[in-house]
Amino acid sequence: MKFLTKVFVLLLVSTTANAANFFTSVHIGASNQGRTFFVANSEKSLAEAKKGSLQMCAKKYDSKNCESIYADKGEGYLSVIDSPDGSYGWAFDSDRQASIDHAYESCKKVSKVSCNSKASVVEPSLSKSTVQKMESNKYPPAPKAQPGVTTCNSKCINGDCYVTYSSGEKKRVQVRQQYDGLNNTWFYPSPGC
Repeated sequence: MKFLTKVFVLLLVSTTANAANFFTSVHIGASNQGRTFFVANSEKSLAEAKKGSLQMCAKKYDSKNCESIYADKGEGYLSVIDSPDGSYGWAFDSDRQASIDHAYESCKKVSKVSCNSKASVVEPSLSKSTVQKMESNKYPPAPKAQPGVTTCNSKCINGDCYVTYSSGEKKRVQVRQQYDGLNNTWFYPSPGC
């Protein structure tokens, strides 16, 4: 029987997002069908985040089957690594890759067999300001304006492109793969302005 791992996230955020005042709480609920991680975060208090993750857990499981496994000020990533024997390791870290690495090490300590090489869950618990910053970093800087000409810069990964115009406008576009018959290869063209 495969042991299911699920994550539910509750964001208790105000309209003024500030990573300096960000609290995260994680509860785990378990039954013989699987386990669920409940992540809540708040920009008001740690107590509000704890209350949120416990309330979510208690809705699905009896509250006596809900355990608080993490509560602290800060943002980061919850990672869970499962093992075929039903055991698992978890970690919460401000760095995504460190979270995965620590979860793997945690799994190796408790598992009687090898742990999966990929995380079954990597759930971000990030403030709005951090998410907005990450989103804006996807876009290239605006090019210098030229009179009478529309100019833009683009940054693409496999057809997923982020375009910034000289006016400051930003767009996300998809480009289709094209075939280059001369070189007998497929490629993604840069989007036009």
